[in-house]
Amino acid sequence: MLGASEIEWLRREKKSTSEFMATEQSGKTSRGPARATEIVSFVPRTIEFVKEAWQELKKVHWPTLKETQSATLIVIVAVVVVSIYLGVVDFALSYTMQYIMGQP
Repeated sequence: MLGASEIEWLRREKKSTSEFMATEQSGKTSRGPARATEIVSFVPRTIEFVKEAWQELKKVHWPTLKETQSATLIVIVAVVVVSIYLGVVDFALSYTMQYIMGQP
């Protein structure tokens, strides 16, 4: 089925529908209808994608402010604990290596 852009192109090029279909099937289309078809099919697909994405976002459980604050606090505490642990291990290994090499 021909869309509005293809029909308009046929009118401008003064070609019949059968000529258009013959060139479509042979793969020798000019830039007009193929490009117009790509654009025409792109817009509805994009709109459909956005609608579906919006529907999925409505299903998401968004955390409350209190949940976000408590999760952030947990992450900060974990980072501090791991940083202290790694600092102590680094200091101990550095001191041990210096002792082994004879540079106290």
